[in-house]
Amino acid sequence: MDITNSSLWYEVDKIIASGEKPVHSTWDLTIYANSLQIAPFKVLSIDFEHDFLHNYTDLILVSLALPLGTFIKKVYPYLDNLDIELIRQDIGETNGNVNAGAVTQVERYTATMVDVGNPIIQSNIGRISSEEDLNRIDIPTLTFQLTNKSIEQIRLIPVGGIYRNMTGENLIKALMTKESQTANVSADRKLKGVQMVKASNQKVRETLIIPQNVPLVDIPHHVHYHCGGIYSSGLGYYLFKDHWYIFPAYDNTRFSDGDPTLTIVNIPKQLLPGIERTYRKDGDNLVIIATGDTSFKELSNIAQLNDGNGVRFADASKMMDKFVVTKDNKAIASRAKTNTEMVGEERANKLNYVTTALRKINANPFVEFSDLAARQGSGVSVVWENSNRSLLYPGMPVKYQYLDGNDVKELFGVLLGAHEFVSLREPGPTATRYTSSTTLNIFVKSITSVTAIG
Repeated sequence: MDITNSSLWYEVDKIIASGEKPVHSTWDLTIYANSLQIAPFKVLSIDFEHDFLHNYTDLILVSLALPLGTFIKKVYPYLDNLDIELIRQDIGETNGNVNAGAVTQVERYTATMVDVGNPIIQSNIGRISSEEDLNRIDIPTLTFQLTNKSIEQIRLIPVGGIYRNMTGENLIKALMTKESQTANVSADRKLKGVQMVKASNQKVRETLIIPQNVPLVDIPHHVHYHCGGIYSSGLGYYLFKDHWYIFPAYDNTRFSDGDPTLTIVNIPKQLLPGIERTYRKDGDNLVIIATGDTSFKELSNIAQLNDGNGVRFADASKMMDKFVVTKDNKAIASRAKTNTEMVGEERANKLNYVTTALRKINANPFVEFSDLAARQGSGVSVVWENSNRSLLYPGMPVKYQYLDGNDVKELFGVLLGAHEFVSLREPGPTATRYTSSTTLNIFVKSITSVTAIG
């Protein structure tokens, strides 16, 4: 079937007709070096890397052009005391004018220079010493890593204590909210709250122990692994837009749970290259067109063959009083009463591989089930051109639609990463229009779960 005759094209038409989007912008910045304020020659590019599964905060890299003398004389001496303020303004789709009513986005970060070098020490500039003369020699490209002012302090906060009669979910919410707000930052940068998907484990535990000096940013991980577990399908947590987001990383069943969702319509790369309008909002559902490169990695089959599609382990909580039954002067152990065994998804050939967990005896099935859930899916990576990263959030439920022959099929999954690259649309010293492209990384259920919808 020609994709233009499918239901996918209906969504494409609606997106194109949905009006101009705030995806074109100008970017500027100011370097604060001790008491000096320095404007670069030009912002060249900005990388916003959000790895919602393996990190807890953003990796932001900004590349800029700065005259050599200004760098040597005014920036280099204060590399341990640098801030950078990023400034973004929306501009029109067809002109370079700032959109009326658009809010200028300004945020100040702590800056750390990447790949530091000093041409004077390296003897690359001879005996030239004045700032003006050095500026005439070169305008090098410099890269800085930017750190959110809140997380810079939050990552240093230690916690610990004994907590009574509460769930792991409530302990995470209480600690992450209260302690994160102790960061000494301006009111508009204070943590605004915790957005947490309801935990699978709702057991109220008599005692929850957090050893002293556990970093606050490790608390969700600590509770999940050492205090009974949180989710049965993986754990992700991430500080994003002044909120902590905590979610089950491999749960592909949440699309209909009422949270804001993401629908991705995949179309051939060459069909609409560089299209200006690539998304629309439909209530709480964000619908986007994937117009760039798409890759799919079928990971589940190999993972299940190597590590198993099932797991078994002995329940430590039953070892003391339920491990054996004494009868006729004999101790009889019941495997059914003391072991936990589970198959995640039956294999088509019925040859299920149920392995013994690395933690052979433990009382935390949620960690074991989470490891199993990670082997039940695959990875999809798509490129969203002219993107708007602000509409995404960590752990967002995803529906991925594509054309297979005459059928439109869909996969359900979880957003685990977004990597936005902001760059000048055209090269040249007078260029001012920046556009963004975002690579989305999604965990989806194995390909055997694909549903045809028409």
